[in-house]
Amino acid sequence: MIETKMIILIFIMLSASTTPLMILNQYVQAQSTTLTINYACENGVAMGTITVSGFAEGNTVLTRNDIQPPLLFLATFIVPSSGSFTFPSTGTDVLVQGTFTYTAFSDPNNNGILDPGEVSASNTITIDCSEPPTLPPPQQIQNLINTINEMNLASSIRNSLTAPLNQAVNILENNNPTDDASVCNKLNAFIQQVNAQTQNNRLPQEQSNQLIQAAQSIRNALNCS
Repeated sequence: MIETKMIILIFIMLSASTTPLMILNQYVQAQSTTLTINYACENGVAMGTITVSGFAEGNTVLTRNDIQPPLLFLATFIVPSSGSFTFPSTGTDVLVQGTFTYTAFSDPNNNGILDPGEVSASNTITIDCSEPPTLPPPQQIQNLINTINEMNLASSIRNSLTAPLNQAVNILENNNPTDDASVCNKLNAFIQQVNAQTQNNRLPQEQSNQLIQAAQSIRNALNCS
């Protein structure tokens, strides 16, 4: 009679210890989680959204793995099943260039650690927003004018070079798009002036190359033929 009671007790203890584990395994396998990242470069910084889905209701942690520091905790949030987050949301989330791995994981015990049995989703992206933003053509032309003014040139030469450029800026800023095509003619006139001053030995070849290259870049931005 004593042996029978011991066997029944052992059976009850085994049942109590294994049942939660079976439920936990079923819960994990039922999850289908995703983490999607979309971004675009704006003013040299990556701007975008991170979307997670498939997480059970409760605490969820979002992290990002970097080279230095190796791990950043970006957010702790509660989701019913999905959520979307905009970045950069803080100073630590300003991205310019590099490869980054974002991970979201359930955190029911709120310890900030991916424990065994907790579901997660990760996504790795490579970002390169290091190229300087392209300035609008009026600002590019004004920068070219500033470059000429900083050169050690006679006032007559400086005026002959900046005159067509000033006209081009005025055309672009007169709020009449039908006039914009004539800006290409003004840039051509500028290039002709540069070549003429160079041939007359009034403008060094190095400065001539610099000015013509800048003018051609503006022509390309304006799709001049």
